[in-house]
Amino acid sequence: MLGLILPQIGSIWQPYNSLILGFLMFMVALNFNATTLMKSIQSFRVILFALIMLFVVSPLLALSGQFLFSPTQYIAIILALSAPAAISSAFWCTIFRGHIPVALVVSVISNLLSIITIPLTMSILAGIAIQVDFGVIFLNLLYITIIPIMLAQAIKRLLPNASKQVTQRSGPIQHIAFFLLLWGAVSPGAILVSTQPIDFLIYNVFLISIFSICFIIAYLVGKRFGRTHAITLGVVSTHKNAVLAIVIGGLLLGSEGLPPLIANIVAQNIFLIPAMIAIGCE
Repeated sequence: MLGLILPQIGSIWQPYNSLILGFLMFMVALNFNATTLMKSIQSFRVILFALIMLFVVSPLLALSGQFLFSPTQYIAIILALSAPAAISSAFWCTIFRGHIPVALVVSVISNLLSIITIPLTMSILAGIAIQVDFGVIFLNLLYITIIPIMLAQAIKRLLPNASKQVTQRSGPIQHIAFFLLLWGAVSPGAILVSTQPIDFLIYNVFLISIFSICFIIAYLVGKRFGRTHAITLGVVSTHKNAVLAIVIGGLLLGSEGLPPLIANIVAQNIFLIPAMIAIGCE
């Protein structure tokens, strides 16, 4: 809401969102060790199911949008729902007590695979050809994920007492970082949204409906792997790399395609809170 109401403030740090996300990953990585991360890679069935939810189920559900939106808006929604898992999904798993290492593994693998899956999905479902820059994705993963994780693990080994004290107080710090991250991410689309408030609301309702279906499927199937994995599957299946979608959409569709992509940021973050409250009340 602040990103839409006070975009001029969020735009101050918006260029530094990658640094904020890298710092957030550093704080998350202080809460687990490298051994746990490596063991999570062995959860191949969980990871495979997460990839199916991300790259098959979500885009197929987006097909219904062709009956509701203009061709450009429909393409933008297909793009939004074809995106890989957001790196910040690990943060949501921290909040809701999911399996953080699995969320990180799914995020990294899905972002690397998106170089192939996004062009393929857009070609099949939207009938257009696009190219995803491997170098940009790899560098983002390096700066935002790999380096912060390696740095956090090194500090845990070299300064165990200090890192323990930091992790005990990391909750509020992570919340502030994520708050600033969202504010800055939404700010660039405020002008576009203000000119189409009804359309923006419709995009949100449609996307939240898709996320609801995906979350229910992921969580119910994921319960066979245990509650923490079920939570993780629900999060990574619905918390997608909206920034990557906006970058590609801006180049592909121009400003006309941005409102649904901005709505994607708002919808997926608003959605997770009531979703987690619902499963916490079962």
